[in-house]
Amino acid sequence: SSKALEYLFQAAQASPSMSTNKEILYYTALVYYSLNEFNKCRDYALQSLSMQAKKNNLENNANAYILLSNTYNSFDSINFYLNNAYNIVKDNPEMAYKKVVVLNNQALLYDMVGKPALRNQKYQKAISIAKKNHFTSFLTELYNNYSYVLMEEKKFDSAQLLLDTSLAVAGQNKNLDLQASLYDTYSDLFKAKGDYQKSLEYLRKSIRKRQEFNKQQQIQTSLFLSTVFETQKKEKELLIQEAKLSRYNVYFLAAILLILILVAVVIYFRQKVSLDKIRMENMQKAKSLELADAMIKGQDEERKRLAMDLHDGLGARLGALRLKVDTVLYENPNYYELVSAIDNIARNVRELSHRMLPARLSEIGLIQSLQNLIKSVNASSEMKIDFQTNVKTKLEDKFQVNLYYLIYELINNAIKHSKGNNLTIQLFIEKEILTLSAEDDGVGFDISKKGEGHGLNNIRQRVDYLGGKLIIESQEGYGSAFMIEIPMS
Repeated sequence: SSKALEYLFQAAQASPSMSTNKEILYYTALVYYSLNEFNKCRDYALQSLSMQAKKNNLENNANAYILLSNTYNSFDSINFYLNNAYNIVKDNPEMAYKKVVVLNNQALLYDMVGKPALRNQKYQKAISIAKKNHFTSFLTELYNNYSYVLMEEKKFDSAQLLLDTSLAVAGQNKNLDLQASLYDTYSDLFKAKGDYQKSLEYLRKSIRKRQEFNKQQQIQTSLFLSTVFETQKKEKELLIQEAKLSRYNVYFLAAILLILILVAVVIYFRQKVSLDKIRMENMQKAKSLELADAMIKGQDEERKRLAMDLHDGLGARLGALRLKVDTVLYENPNYYELVSAIDNIARNVRELSHRMLPARLSEIGLIQSLQNLIKSVNASSEMKIDFQTNVKTKLEDKFQVNLYYLIYELINNAIKHSKGNNLTIQLFIEKEILTLSAEDDGVGFDISKKGEGHGLNNIRQRVDYLGGKLIIESQEGYGSAFMIEIPMS
């Protein structure tokens, strides 16, 4: 790498041509990228763009934008430079290959930020262009990447068909590196299908093929170093016989060869590590969400069953008891007191079943259902609830059901444990963020000592399921406050 930089700096001094200098700036940026010196890479890439702007060299501009996109970690920066590159290549048939490269990078970017629809759109467009222009080698890499999308969608047969096609092409081209990657993808495919024996078999094939590739690279490196040695000997002779421009050409070609080998190896391994990490994180997140979804659904079904049992079972029995009292004890002096007690119990049972299972939540919406719940609690409990909100629009059904039960758990938890008289609940939406807080004037508790009970655990699980954050503040003798933030997207 240092030798490549030396060649490039010598070439820059030897060449008076502006068009040559802007290419030198670009390749210098490439060297710094391979060395992970991204700030210097950006400086040279931007200088190259500045010089190319004067000559309107679209192809070199596209190359510089693609390189700049690889030096950032933030979505906005990567997306900005990839969009600039795409705007150059999209309507230029001569740059179809670079268009495929940009679309592939955009697909990988959207996969990282969890936008499957945009990811699939970019992959499909890239594959279509690669097929049309017979970019066979790159098409196999696209198939390899897109097979993970099909695995995610459980389309295992389609994924295997793409991999079979890619492997055949890679075998014809004797591309050991691509064959190793494809065998690794086969291993992931059979692992996803639950066939661990075949997964292990393909993993071993991948390792063997990678060893063959590394051996091939060592041979090529030896040949390359031998070629460089011979080239250097010839350069000494040419220094006497040729002019400065000829000397520049030798330096420049040697630098490009070094850069291409170094950049190809660095980019491959960096992309491989990044994709493996992303796949592992996505699998862990998916498993966590599946577990949370199952637990939440189980709790909600149990709550519905209890509410129906209260309403249909106990409620019906209380009605039958009332009829029996009317028939048998009508003339008893305690008749009216007994009837009043039965009516109160029946009313409380009915209110409790309605709180646990709001029958018209999807019709009247979250806010009206919460107001009915709070009105019921205020009428039957010593604790008084003050509810404040700026939510006016109807929310998506699944979201508002989970939000209703979350607030129900907060109220139930305060009534059972806080021993307070007042509870303030605030529900606001600002800039696509839903903020929910519940603050009571009860006895509070020591967060560091008190273990989580069933109710608090339910609250935490439901917040996690909705992708939110929960903060609890409490101190003995000073009440408790629950603060929750949930993204609306």
